[in-house]
Amino acid sequence: MDGPQAKAGILVNDRVYDCTGLSWGDAQIDLTSVRSILSSWDSAHAQFKQAAETADADLGVPLENVQLGAPILYPGAIFCAGANYWDHFDEMADYMVAQGNPRPERVKSADPFFFIKTVEHSVVPPNAEVVRPAKTNMLDWEAELALIVGREASGISAENVLDIIAGCTILNDLSARDYVIRPNSAFKFDWVPHKCFDGSAPMGPWITPLEFVGDPQNLWIKTWVDDELKQDSNTNLMIHSIAEQIEYLTHRITLRPGDVIATGTPAGVGYPQEQFLNPGDQVRIEIQNCGVLVTNIV
Repeated sequence: MDGPQAKAGILVNDRVYDCTGLSWGDAQIDLTSVRSILSSWDSAHAQFKQAAETADADLGVPLENVQLGAPILYPGAIFCAGANYWDHFDEMADYMVAQGNPRPERVKSADPFFFIKTVEHSVVPPNAEVVRPAKTNMLDWEAELALIVGREASGISAENVLDIIAGCTILNDLSARDYVIRPNSAFKFDWVPHKCFDGSAPMGPWITPLEFVGDPQNLWIKTWVDDELKQDSNTNLMIHSIAEQIEYLTHRITLRPGDVIATGTPAGVGYPQEQFLNPGDQVRIEIQNCGVLVTNIV
């Protein structure tokens, strides 16, 4: 649930349990929010598993009767990887050629590229109504696997990166394409109106603990606009792997529990097709083992 009554919950067999009502033994874990649970993730996850095995079905609420908020109402930061799928690179290269531009060289850059989305302004829950920004005619969808940090980390190596990840969710990196270029300016790109308008980061439906996700580097990812399939890809097509992304970030900033890393979007976005979102459209994103995220454009 969103708003002042929001509570952290755990989903077990299509029933949702208030975390504060579970039996926790002698563990001293702050259960008032998902952020606070993530700050004690190693202990909390083990106790969640134990509580799930003995949960009384009568104490749970059917999922269909629960209003879900974003899985983290207030992430510490949202780091978004840009241009990070080979199939997306190829579709954009084809579009550039069709516009009379030279084809960019298909090479992997030395490092991944990241930008940051705002938090309270951008994050909205599953089934949210997002108002299309008044001045954009090019509102685009971007399905992304989002990693939830569960352990503070700085300067770690690629082989250890998954140790800091609590789980995964889905993030729709909504983008106002006609805001990205600022003409007649010394600064060519304007990322705030492009990526950080109100409701620009629908997130959810929940956090799937990493052990139940499977291999995050081999998950199918699909997007429908209304009933038309737009994106149909796999996380194995990332240019910079999840390990490379996290290693890069931790050598430049300390990641903390509750931070979110959106790992890029595959082919099938609206821009190269010159198809964009209008009021009345519904975006539905499904990522293997992570659930379904629905967003309504108004």
